[in-house]
Amino acid sequence: MTIALSIVVASCNAVVSIRDCLGCLVRQVDERIELIVVDNSDDGTTEIVRTDFPQIQLVTQPKSALINELWSAGIRESSGAIVALTTAHCIPSDDWIQQVLDGHLAEAAGVGGTIDGDPAGSLTDWAVCFCRYNHFLPPLDAGNVDDIPADNASYKRAPLFRHEAQWRDGFWEPQLHRALAQEGQVLRIAPAMLVRHRHSYNFLGFMMQRFLHGQKYGSWRASTLGFVKRALMLAASPLIPLVLLQRTTRRVLRKGRNRSKFFAALPLIAAFYVAWACGEAAGYAKGLAR
Repeated sequence: MTIALSIVVASCNAVVSIRDCLGCLVRQVDERIELIVVDNSDDGTTEIVRTDFPQIQLVTQPKSALINELWSAGIRESSGAIVALTTAHCIPSDDWIQQVLDGHLAEAAGVGGTIDGDPAGSLTDWAVCFCRYNHFLPPLDAGNVDDIPADNASYKRAPLFRHEAQWRDGFWEPQLHRALAQEGQVLRIAPAMLVRHRHSYNFLGFMMQRFLHGQKYGSWRASTLGFVKRALMLAASPLIPLVLLQRTTRRVLRKGRNRSKFFAALPLIAAFYVAWACGEAAGYAKGLAR
């Protein structure tokens, strides 16, 4: 039978949420749906997947792999006409799979959805959520967009694999989205395609994650710029936390939800953006050295 949808779940130390995440997805799958978990955990998550969900295809990766690299490994294992991505730290809505399939009835290369926080989450959990997903917090409007969140995204197979070079060594969505836009492809937001972020990192863990992701982003940006622009970007790096914090504050206030949680988490969010800026600067510096 033809596989209509492959779901790739990147799983890294998700013992808190893995059962709820996969349990919700398993209740929605049928013979048209392929579910792949790509895991590099060392907290017992792998054993939970093997024991509680033996029907799910499990791919293990080295502990050093980033979430983005887990996604690319899962995409390579997929066979569906549509490939959807999320993480084991996100709990999908009860109709998430149907929302993905319905979203792709439109002429769009990629369809993304809403990411909300966990009402019972800690201050660090909310800081992570605001830092990573502020652009995709509810409410969202349906329609064409420039970007969709990899943690709640889906792509038609043909355009995704046409640009395999953009994600072969790690799925960094800005690179793919830029390539899709250059050939005139469309991305869409489907607001009802909802996942809820649960605990993913402690404070120090997310500081390191932000640095590494910022470094990857800076290296990629440097590869697209000439020497002078790389030097200018490096010089402007100290402004990055201020720019990111201003954008995040504006978005959260405009949405009108969870404002008290946002202001309580503001010092943590600022620290995360500093870590990102340091990583991005390191990426630009590496680019200048080449």
